[in-house]
Amino acid sequence: MHEIEQLNKISQRIADATKLSMEYAEVFQVAKYDYGEFYKYHYDFGRKDRNGYRSLNRVATVLIYLSNVSKGGATIFPASKTIIRPEIRSAVFWLNLHENGDGDKRSLHAGCPVLEGTKWISTKWLHEEGQEFLRPCNLVQPPVWKISHVEEKLNI
Repeated sequence: MHEIEQLNKISQRIADATKLSMEYAEVFQVAKYDYGEFYKYHYDFGRKDRNGYRSLNRVATVLIYLSNVSKGGATIFPASKTIIRPEIRSAVFWLNLHENGDGDKRSLHAGCPVLEGTKWISTKWLHEEGQEFLRPCNLVQPPVWKISHVEEKLNI
C-alpha cells in the first residue's frame, strides 16, 4: 500500500476511535529518541498571545509508538499518575482543552529518557477548529479528564 494511503487509513482509524474530525489536524510528526534522549514536561495545547488569542488550539493528541523500547522511554502524566510504556503499534489519546476552550493543565506530560534501545513515535495533533459540532463547548463545567490507551494494534 502506498504511504499516503496508509497514513490516510491511520487518520481515519483515529477519527473513528476519537469521534473527532481530521479536517484541521496537523500532519503526522515522527520523532526518534536514542540513549539518554527525552522530552521535558510540556502541554500540547495552544498558548494565548498578548491579545488573548490562542495560537495552536490543539484539542487532542494522538501518540503512536512505532517501536518497542527495552528500557525507559515511557510517557508520563503526573496529574493522573499515569505511566505508559512504549509498545509498538499501540497509541495513546488525550484531550488538551476543556470544553470551554481553555487549556487543561492535567494534560501535562513528558517523555522519559531512553535507557536502552531506540524509541520511535508519531504524533498527530487535532485542532479545535472543525470539532464544533462533534465536541460542543460547555461553558459551565469541565468534563472528567482521562487518558485512553488504545490496546488495539494499528496495523502500521
